[in-house]
Amino acid sequence: MPDKNMGDLLYSFASLIEQTIPINIGWQVNTAYSTKQTKENHLFLTNTNNVKGLEFPFVICISRKITDSYTYRNSMYMATTRSFLKTFLVIDEQENSQENLKPIISGLNQINNTGKIITKEPSISEKDQIRMQLEKTSKDKNLQDFIISVYDELSIPNGVRRIINDLLKSLIQNGIKDRIVIRSFIEQNHSNFQG
Repeated sequence: MPDKNMGDLLYSFASLIEQTIPINIGWQVNTAYSTKQTKENHLFLTNTNNVKGLEFPFVICISRKITDSYTYRNSMYMATTRSFLKTFLVIDEQENSQENLKPIISGLNQINNTGKIITKEPSISEKDQIRMQLEKTSKDKNLQDFIISVYDELSIPNGVRRIINDLLKSLIQNGIKDRIVIRSFIEQNHSNFQG
């Protein structure tokens, strides 16, 4: 489950963007993570869960902290490859040390100078470690996809989703991952928030 504080921070930042863009630039904003649709002549503001399969001329991707997690890297890849002209990546300098950014900057310079990504094949032990991590990530991601699909099916608003996510986190940490139980839990909590 995503870190609640990080999620709240991102949605607060998105809300700030949604309010300031029309005032400062005069553009209309479509908060697509809520509307789940594209709108002509609107700035498309969304998260990585809602960009798969879409393309834009320009993308501005905002990430507070670059991490090594597979799910983060996959999300970052998906977000930064949505543009067919140019992508901008904005990060928080205070959250990302210059030491951690050195290999990224070096790789970007290599791509810009040679037009290639040059890599080395991982060792056998590195491959085994990667394989185990991918298997774990795949199981976690599949559960997260299931939870999101239940939210979408029940049209649960983002604010309620965050509350239910907090409740679900302790359930999942206690080893309960049965999808029937989780669906029932979501439905029950959703009805509690409806009144």
